[in-house]
Amino acid sequence: MRRIGLVAVLLALVATPAWAGSDPAAADATRVKGKVVFPVTDARTACSFQPQGTKLKEHCVPAFGSFAGIPGAAGASVGWTWLLQTENGKSTGKGTETGILKLNFGGRTLELALTGRVKPFGTQPAGGGRTKTTGTCKVKKKTGFARTVAGTVGPTCTYTFDATYKGTVYTKLVFTIDVQVV
Repeated sequence: MRRIGLVAVLLALVATPAWAGSDPAAADATRVKGKVVFPVTDARTACSFQPQGTKLKEHCVPAFGSFAGIPGAAGASVGWTWLLQTENGKSTGKGTETGILKLNFGGRTLELALTGRVKPFGTQPAGGGRTKTTGTCKVKKKTGFARTVAGTVGPTCTYTFDATYKGTVYTKLVFTIDVQVV
């Protein structure tokens, strides 16, 4: 009888989730980590450009994209605004970025507010180039994800945005995100 009781206790310990006994909010947290890819986008139709003093404001909303990663596949939409420094009337490619990235996991949705710094990345060939944004994000809205107890530390969220263009066409638009949704 003692042996059966000992086995039951050992099985209960093995079956206990790793988060048990620690922060109870960890049990309700969901990791969203992966890449969001948007289709080739013509800036002439998907973006607007407006001079703002010594800067250029570029606002873009490409067609729907797709997310692949954890916790699974999702549809995606994004809108971003760059406020880029200019020299001699031309953009330097350096500036700030704000935006909204929305993911739809079919019943569960996540909306992230993005804030980052954009700058040219790698070789900048004539008539084209590549920019990269590194930043942080905040969960602006969520539906269908677990709720946690009050008083827990807020979610962490980081992202990069890699945009390659040739002429007026964005040939590559990829967001890489890592967010802990609580």
